[in-house]
Amino acid sequence: MAKLDFSEECEVKTEDEIGNLAKTLNFLSNNLNTALSSLKKSNEQLKKDIEKEKELENMRKEFVAAVSHELKTPISLIEGYAEGIKDNIVEGEEKEYYLDVIIDEAEKMGSLVSDMLELSKLESGTFKIDMGKFFLDRTINETIKRLEGIRADKDVNSNFNIISNVDEDLEVLGDEDRIEEVITNFLTNAIRHTRNEGNIYVRTLIKNDKVFVEIENEGEHIKEEELKKIWDRFYKIDKSRNRSLGGTGLGLSIVKNILKLHNSDFGAENTEVGAKFYFSLNKKIAKQNSLVTSDR
Repeated sequence: MAKLDFSEECEVKTEDEIGNLAKTLNFLSNNLNTALSSLKKSNEQLKKDIEKEKELENMRKEFVAAVSHELKTPISLIEGYAEGIKDNIVEGEEKEYYLDVIIDEAEKMGSLVSDMLELSKLESGTFKIDMGKFFLDRTINETIKRLEGIRADKDVNSNFNIISNVDEDLEVLGDEDRIEEVITNFLTNAIRHTRNEGNIYVRTLIKNDKVFVEIENEGEHIKEEELKKIWDRFYKIDKSRNRSLGGTGLGLSIVKNILKLHNSDFGAENTEVGAKFYFSLNKKIAKQNSLVTSDR
């Protein structure tokens, strides 16, 4: 007992005072062993909590630093161009250009704040998705139709073709609005990185009770060391963002959290012609109750 080894017990041979003392020592040893085991468990949990707290603190610092970096450029641009207008150093069309830059940068800041709020809700662990049945093919085709209008934007430097090979009447389980957000993000990334006159292929594949959506673009491969990092907050492969397509560096982080809430198999990989992003959803025949909560 003095060495904190409570595995040994006194052998009780008599019912006199010595026997009672032996029983008392055994009782004391057992209680000390229980208390020590509980203390060890509490100490291990405390260590884990401290490590988790350190990790959260580091994440907070990194997040604040990243946000500060992202906001620094638009704030500086807005300040500089606003001062130019105030000092009357520009007139006519050039003044209109200054105002357009200010509006554009303000919109970028607004998008960044909105994305940060959405990501915060998704990462809180309490966010619940609105599960229901919907036709995935209709959602995909409507999103494609909306995004194809980007080709007419003067700021888009490359032309592209979206080739859809999507099964019809493909009913799945999921939060349609959130899945539309996922498809929009994957498609805009594909448009951004598709080579000039390149193709974007949108496919659906059925494997057992799951429907897989693949969005592949013709263009450069993603470096192997970046394939996992692209899902991190504020990580950007292309440091120079196309203004017409926006881009806050939070899109894929939001997508990752949405797909986790859907228990989806998702990822990104290089192909022979470029890069491919994919995700899965359960078909309508799957049990819906298992997907209602946001537990990860």
